[in-house]
Amino acid sequence: MTTTVVSFVADHVVSSGSLGCAVSVSEKWPTGVSSQAFSKCQNNMDTTADFLTIIRNGYLAKKDTVTVNYSYAREEIAKIFKAEAFIVDYSIEESKPVNQLTITLRYFDKGLPAVTGIKKISKPSVRIYSGYNEIPRTLSGAGTTIITTSSGFMTGKAAHAKHLGGEVICQIW
Repeated sequence: MTTTVVSFVADHVVSSGSLGCAVSVSEKWPTGVSSQAFSKCQNNMDTTADFLTIIRNGYLAKKDTVTVNYSYAREEIAKIFKAEAFIVDYSIEESKPVNQLTITLRYFDKGLPAVTGIKKISKPSVRIYSGYNEIPRTLSGAGTTIITTSSGFMTGKAAHAKHLGGEVICQIW
């Protein structure tokens, strides 16, 4: 597969050989290049981390809703976030080529976000597993730890109650 690299220098288009993704250099930032050209270059190796970052950025930007590509893991994490009252609701929208997961973010009366922090624990390079009696507590129990077990995704408290260990996905508070 050959991808043409396009760079903008002084509003002139210069294209070159076959590299993995497009490069943009300009006096004005951002460039007038459509974001679709750059989205093909994203390396989405850790989709769960991308999902958590989109939620974190949505809260920081005071958005009402955020939309991400659907996956089973993202839906399960969203279910836990809703059950733990970190989000208002989520919905799955049928679309092509990929379904969309829309999450309605939760804010308190004075506009304070329900989520003050999200931390990804297990990463593709370093997987973190924990037995049921070693599941980390988030902020001494004030937050939630999400674990994937042999019975699916669940909170750390639920996994401890069922005597299940597994991969520690993230912590939210």
